[in-house]
Amino acid sequence: MSGAPCLRDLPEPYFSQSLSHLNEIQNAPNRHRLFEALDLGLNFLRELSARGLISPEETVEAGRLWGDSADKRLRALPELGSAAPIHPFAKSADSNPAMDMATRSALEHLLALAERDTTQSSKVANFLLAWWNAPENGGFDFADLYGLNQQTASCCGVVFSWIAQNGATPEAIGYAPRFRALALKWHGIK
Repeated sequence: MSGAPCLRDLPEPYFSQSLSHLNEIQNAPNRHRLFEALDLGLNFLRELSARGLISPEETVEAGRLWGDSADKRLRALPELGSAAPIHPFAKSADSNPAMDMATRSALEHLLALAERDTTQSSKVANFLLAWWNAPENGGFDFADLYGLNQQTASCCGVVFSWIAQNGATPEAIGYAPRFRALALKWHGIK
């Protein structure tokens, strides 16, 4: 979720903190904030390793992935001469927008939960299916967020922000089969 598969299994509050660090890296408004976010994020990974929550190998893997994210963000910053400035809430002109690691991991967490049979599963399925096709699947009741644990609610926030920024559908990012299966499971819609 937070740049490396090993971080998906972290207990709270570490999971949400790792998401937050990666989001800070991926959305830094300038070089100073980017390097500050990367430094804080790498120190956080070292802390996780020191506490035995992730192995030294996993620390290196996550650090490398987070460094790659920082490099991509650095190249996109207007102050380094990118073709166009980043507008945080602008819709992507790309018909097939790329999903960053944090968002893809958050979406994967939500899909895995929605594919199970728990109270949280039905709430998460409603959230995802409202994105897929709200008129057919019903809308999402924001009061359902109260019934989600902190990790899952954080994932909803990450995915919601990405949807708002990119205006993409599940089809555009290759998730149509999984969303169809959810619609069939939870609403009997083919």
